[in-house]
Amino acid sequence: MRDKKLQNGLIVTIILTICGIFCAQVLLKAMDGNKITYAEPDTTIEVIEEIVEKQVIRQNTPILAKKENAGKELILIDKSGSMKDFVNAVYSENVQFFKNNDLWSFDTEVSKNEIEITSIEFGGDTNVFKAINEAAKAEYDTVWLCSDLEHNTGELKLLDEAKEMTIIVYSPKPLSEKANLALETLKEANDVRVITIS
Repeated sequence: MRDKKLQNGLIVTIILTICGIFCAQVLLKAMDGNKITYAEPDTTIEVIEEIVEKQVIRQNTPILAKKENAGKELILIDKSGSMKDFVNAVYSENVQFFKNNDLWSFDTEVSKNEIEITSIEFGGDTNVFKAINEAAKAEYDTVWLCSDLEHNTGELKLLDEAKEMTIIVYSPKPLSEKANLALETLKEANDVRVITIS
């Protein structure tokens, strides 16, 4: 009788041990599976966000149709370092428009009659109003301004002749507080439009 009880106890112990090992394996596998499950979506989301951001830049940078009686037109390129990728993206979508109009670039000085976008060296501070006022002196009627409006050098001032121009701004991002200060002065012009592309 005693031997039978020992035998039954041994069988129960073996069964419980096997069950314990099996449960432990299932638990470890589930935990390991969870790690994989959580890792993959994070990576996928990052890739998707990166692709979407690039697509947005490419899909939302067409130059507006030329307005009637636009007069003499000029493209002004902000040469600050943060503008390089944006300018290249806009250019790649509007090559013919760039070739058909005069092109200047600027930082704290204005470089007139640029031949190619690829010849522009990006970097430096920004004087938006010097560039716009120079365009007014050269008797341009419409200025297409590729800039984030981060004006950090010189006065926030439009010449009287600059106030007669149409100014169309293409900015790579929502305007900062500093950029909005510049925009308030730009609004003194005859016609100002701002197109932000995030």
